Amino acid sequence: MNWVGVTALRALSTAAPWSDAAIIAAPLAVVLAAIVGGIVSVVVRRQNKAVDEATVHKAVAESRKAAAETTAIEVTIARGLLDEVRGMLDTQRAHYESRLGDLTGQLKGLNERVSSNEEQQRKLRAAFASHATWDGDAIAALRSAHPDWPDPPPIDLDD
Repeated sequence: MNWVGVTALRALSTAAPWSDAAIIAAPLAVVLAAIVGGIVSVVVRRQNKAVDEATVHKAVAESRKAAAETTAIEVTIARGLLDEVRGMLDTQRAHYESRLGDLTGQLKGLNERVSSNEEQQRKLRAAFASHATWDGDAIAALRSAHPDWPDPPPIDLDD
């Protein structure tokens, strides 16, 4: 009960029954109590509206904060994955570079062997070409003593 109601009750309790003060104070106290109650309810509604608006703003801010924290976590995870992938790629690159060095050495050795084989084949062809006339003369001399002697097997280096 507010101060107006308390004052009205005091006035009623101290006044003589049905006195002029009691007759005026009672309806006046009721009217004043209604006015004060209306003012208080309007003030409370406005304050509740302000509290509701603040609650909405707070909820929006908290949801934005949660979204930002989620995004930050996603970015942290993505950075971690990128670092891990970079590390794996660096390891793989080092392995491939090492393997490439080994293969380059092997290829150089093979090239040297092929060149050596080609040189040997060239020398062999030259030797056979220079030896062909001697072979022809030797076969002719052999056949003069042994006419049924077979022809020598052919030598073909193109295969």
